[in-house]
Amino acid sequence: MSKKSYQQRNDIEKIQSQWHKLTGLHSREEWSAAIVRAATAAEIAANFAVRQEFKARSKFDSDFVNSLLRWANGLDGKLNRLLLPMTDGRRGNKILSGIKKD
Repeated sequence: MSKKSYQQRNDIEKIQSQWHKLTGLHSREEWSAAIVRAATAAEIAANFAVRQEFKARSKFDSDFVNSLLRWANGLDGKLNRLLLPMTDGRRGNKILSGIKKD
């Protein structure tokens, strides 16, 4: 059985892949590359959170949600333009607000 290509993996599998690569880079003291992998894993985690929120609270199709993720562009955009507004007034908003840096 062959490995799935990166594009065929779901968000969780992509995060696991990034984290696996990150630990190897960290152990080899390749700090800059490890930081990039960590940032990528964080953005993919934000993608997952946005997708889960839309899945739970709307009937939008995945193509539309993916277009919003591209529009938000980056971790900051996904937090400020999608996750925080979607969770406003809900329990998770306080946690997400704590992650955000002004």
